[in-house]
Amino acid sequence: MHINDRGWVSVAQIIVFVPCFVLAFFICARHGFKRSSGWIYTLLLCGIRVAGAVCQLLTYSNTSEGLFEATAIIDSIGISPLLLAAVGLLFRVVDWLNSNPSNTHTLPVRYSRIIHVIVVVGLILSIVGGTNTNITPSGAESDVPVTSKVGIILYLGAYVAIALVCLICLSKTLPLSGEGRRISIGVAVAMPLILARLIYSVLVVFVHSKDFRLIGGSIGALVGMDVVEEFLIVFIFLFLGLTLSKVDQVAPGSQGSASELRPMKIVGGRRERRGTDQAYGVV
Repeated sequence: MHINDRGWVSVAQIIVFVPCFVLAFFICARHGFKRSSGWIYTLLLCGIRVAGAVCQLLTYSNTSEGLFEATAIIDSIGISPLLLAAVGLLFRVVDWLNSNPSNTHTLPVRYSRIIHVIVVVGLILSIVGGTNTNITPSGAESDVPVTSKVGIILYLGAYVAIALVCLICLSKTLPLSGEGRRISIGVAVAMPLILARLIYSVLVVFVHSKDFRLIGGSIGALVGMDVVEEFLIVFIFLFLGLTLSKVDQVAPGSQGSASELRPMKIVGGRRERRGTDQAYGVV
């Protein structure tokens, strides 16, 4: 079995994403799977990427059209967990903002559900489009279906909405210290990387040139606009998961639900959590 450059990229993805999958599972277990915010989607992304890499490697010994189709579908749906992970993390901050009476002009939590629906619909359309794209063992592809194009447009709309939420969170938390500020900055750093990954998908679906294809495209474009970005985004989200405190297991939107996110302010030489009477020494 001869492995080409695309195969070695798959090997690198397995080497990186398998331990990331284990770490993401640990983080979800630590924060609680139902309240793990964006980390459950980080876990899903790692699993998707490992599955896609395995399928890619299998194509070197099995040239069936079905296997190529499965590889293409798995590769095309990776953007959705990235977007959902960013949404989950940002609305962890929004939950705190909404629970603090001193904050005004914040976002209703229902906006998170709206963005989720947009991304999920885009995911479904991308999968449908992938199943309707004929891919031969030589890598030749039929015209990209309309469903795939609509799915990417929905992803773009969701990205714009997430970027706006990120800007709001940054404007509210940058003047403060605490975990809410750290999440906002972490997601803000990840957003350009997600955009680069999204642009790659746009080029694959709409440009459909020899460099941007589901199968057989440019390795440089794949690595530079897709693989590296996903590595870095996953590292950022996992770092946040390891360093953030566990959210109290109470109803979302209440004062306690985001107590660990309360920012710090300086009061008489001491650091004090806003909204509490508990003071902390300066460190």
